[in-house]
Amino acid sequence: MRQNKKQATSIAVSSQKKRQTKTIKKDKPVLRVIPLGGMREIGKNMTVFEYDGDIVIIDCGMAFPDDKMPGIDIIIPDFTYLRENRE
Repeated sequence: MRQNKKQATSIAVSSQKKRQTKTIKKDKPVLRVIPLGGMREIGKNMTVFEYDGDIVIIDCGMAFPDDKMPGIDIIIPDFTYLRENRE
């Protein structure tokens, strides 16, 4: 039993030593991957890649309404982030 405690302690210490923080220089563009919509749902998935002022949309899905939504043909993800960051 005593040996197991020592092993657990050494593992925790070694994992803390490996932890490092890196500072990203602001003069370099950063790739941001932003999932929008579709959380815990089938359809309505949308993933946005943002790099150096450009935005690329990947997998812009849609969902079909249920019986409680008469007159609605399809449901699309929320495009608010794209509208706010289009420039």
